Amino acid sequence: MDLRSWDFARDGMVRLDGDWLWYWQKLLPPSELKDRATSTAPAPTGIYPFPHIWNDMIVDGKPLPASGYATFHLRVLLPQAGSYGVKLKFVNAASALWLDERKLTESGQLTTSPKGYQQHGMTQAAYFDTAQSQIDLTVHFANFGFFRGGPRAGIWFGTAAQIQRQRELALLREGALAAACFTIGVFQILLFLLRRQEGAPLGLGLFCVGLATWLTMQGELFLTQIVSQVPYDWMRKLEYLALAGMTPAFVHFFFHLYPGQLDKRVRGVANAVFATFGLVVLLTPSEIYTRALLGMQGFMLGMVLYGIYVTVRVVQKGLSDARLFAFGFVSLAMGVSYDILRVTLQPLSIVPVTPFAVLLLILADALILARKSARAYATIELQAQALERLSRAYYRFVPQAFLHLLGKRDITTVELGDQIQRTMTVLFADVRGFTSLSEQMSPEENFTFINRLLRHLGPLIRAHKGFIDKYLGDGIMALFPDHPGDALRAACAMRQTLRRFNASRVSAGQDPIRIGIGIHTGTLMLGTVGEPERMDGTVIADAVNTAARLESLTKRYGVTILASADAIEKSGFAEQHPLHIRLIGKVRAKGKTAAVELYEVFDEEAVAASDSRTSTPPSMRSFPSGTSSPEAESAQDSAAHSADTLRLKQESRSQFATGLQRFQQGRFAEAEKIFTEIVSLNPDDHPAAYYAARCAHFAQHGAPADWDGIEALTEK
Repeated sequence: MDLRSWDFARDGMVRLDGDWLWYWQKLLPPSELKDRATSTAPAPTGIYPFPHIWNDMIVDGKPLPASGYATFHLRVLLPQAGSYGVKLKFVNAASALWLDERKLTESGQLTTSPKGYQQHGMTQAAYFDTAQSQIDLTVHFANFGFFRGGPRAGIWFGTAAQIQRQRELALLREGALAAACFTIGVFQILLFLLRRQEGAPLGLGLFCVGLATWLTMQGELFLTQIVSQVPYDWMRKLEYLALAGMTPAFVHFFFHLYPGQLDKRVRGVANAVFATFGLVVLLTPSEIYTRALLGMQGFMLGMVLYGIYVTVRVVQKGLSDARLFAFGFVSLAMGVSYDILRVTLQPLSIVPVTPFAVLLLILADALILARKSARAYATIELQAQALERLSRAYYRFVPQAFLHLLGKRDITTVELGDQIQRTMTVLFADVRGFTSLSEQMSPEENFTFINRLLRHLGPLIRAHKGFIDKYLGDGIMALFPDHPGDALRAACAMRQTLRRFNASRVSAGQDPIRIGIGIHTGTLMLGTVGEPERMDGTVIADAVNTAARLESLTKRYGVTILASADAIEKSGFAEQHPLHIRLIGKVRAKGKTAAVELYEVFDEEAVAASDSRTSTPPSMRSFPSGTSSPEAESAQDSAAHSADTLRLKQESRSQFATGLQRFQQGRFAEAEKIFTEIVSLNPDDHPAAYYAARCAHFAQHGAPADWDGIEALTEK
């Protein structure tokens, strides 16, 4: 080969393709080929069109088999002396390259028979300096394991720098391509693990991982170089297995990407064919499984054609992102078909285009995934918004605090029979005289009135760490799980808010509203009752009944807030606000043996304006049972309210306690005198008025025979 006019700087590297002398079934030392003009030089078999396979070449009138060995020789005329390099890769063979009489590269184990033969396929590069104007290149080549014999790749020749740069660029390109495919494959597999109902990412992930594995054993044989200690035949088996697994993986991807479009029978046949090929690769020597590769490649072409047919149908049906997928799949189909046909029809070493076609497929799939993700994200946002609205709607019927107490994350996890037992404070609040008030309003006005009132009182419950368990028409039942003081402070806040609410009603020419509040602390059962198709949250405990009775007793004593001793003591309210509470009696519920101590709670801001409005006036003394007449109710609403009510109640606390003690001891005359004095100084002290009336009644008619100082409740 005459390269004397070749400018490597201008023209680049050159492949040493063309006519070489060759010697069939001979491994001749380069020294014997140096002087080809002498009579002692061996006669060549002929001219060999390097690179080429020798299968079916005619020598001595006979076609050659795939197995055999030969020597190839080429003389190269150089443009000048300098540093040069060569690069070659003879896969599935054993070879050696000589420069003059110096061995430059060697791959595998060269032999003249299958015994001791070892094939390899490592890319080899060698560099040399020469001061001569010509060089002789000799190639020893042997094949005893592949179904095609002969050198199937050319030899690159150029300056040392060019060969080195080309090798580095090839390694970088192939490594980057394999790494990209592997990374995308792992990403897709992780997507599948996170969302197992989506089978398409698993198929694409396995396909990309298989492709990445296959790529590392092509071109520069990147993986083979890394694990050079592993026998080459094992690496080639891995290469074929990766190739065999890629098609079923892609079929799996296609099958799940567009469910129902790919025939299950075709999928089953494909899996069976490639599984069989994999077993052949694992269990047979290279002479057999390399020949089986041709059959597998033919089947792959058939699968490609079937895939194109299905893709056309998918596009015609207008399925989601079908055109994008068609672009990627057609690119892959063209790349796979080109590589298979070229390897089959022109079996020389080529650079496969399939990996680049796969990149187009991956790009299309990435766009499909991005579009799906965008649509899914938009759907999730809408669903999240709908779920949030639904949750807010649920929480308006079932308080979040109720769920948290049951240890539930949300309403969907609540089951019939869920329950918890703990100590909590129960608050009952009710509107006084609502029946007569509602008779003056239409049904619509009734609902408007109740909702307007509850809109003012409800937030106060939540603001003080409680939650409303039930709306009882014109009343409220609330629970305070943390601290009894929360309930007491909430009650005071409700009374102050009612003051402002009544001010707006009075200014509008409407009657003011009066409420009663009962508070008790005790152990209760909180849970769900009903049946599987209809459940409700409820509280079951004697503490609930006690709180309800206290709220009812606010009418008897003419006060707004009544709290049990349990609530007062456990709240620490007595220590924090000693001048804003007082003991006003003991009662025993019907059928109960234990008595409940009652405390009136009043706050400094609202007591003058609210207590007197929600209390029974002194005229009730004529009603010893503690009930009041309509006239008394009217008088109560129109009574003057002294700004000194709070001060007078505080100043008379000791006197009131003495009177209560006398009353409980049955010393009614002494008690009546004390209570009467309190009422004379403070007409708005309605508990004192109540006891003055009771003392007068007992003094005149006598106390019950079993009197022990505790008033018995005959009704709620």
